[in-house]
Amino acid sequence: MSDGLAGWITTTTGHAPADLNLFERALTHGSQGADNYERLEFLGDRVLGLVMAEWLTELFPVEAEGALSNESWISLLMSAVRAAAPPLYGT
Repeated sequence: MSDGLAGWITTTTGHAPADLNLFERALTHGSQGADNYERLEFLGDRVLGLVMAEWLTELFPVEAEGALSNESWISLLMSAVRAAAPPLYGT
């Protein structure tokens, strides 16, 4: 799988992978062994959460923490999308 995967990654992204093991791990389902994507997925989720938290605090600087919590961020995000792209929503 390694040679074919390396070629596919290089062709698809235009860059040769520096560490092919990370790509193999990212593409391995948890049922296939201990060295799988689940830890990478966990890390990615945390990074995405941090980026979203920073973005929301910049976008809504006067909102209380509770309004920026997980329960409310979707409505805040939709408000931001509507504000950024009024032609899409007819406003």
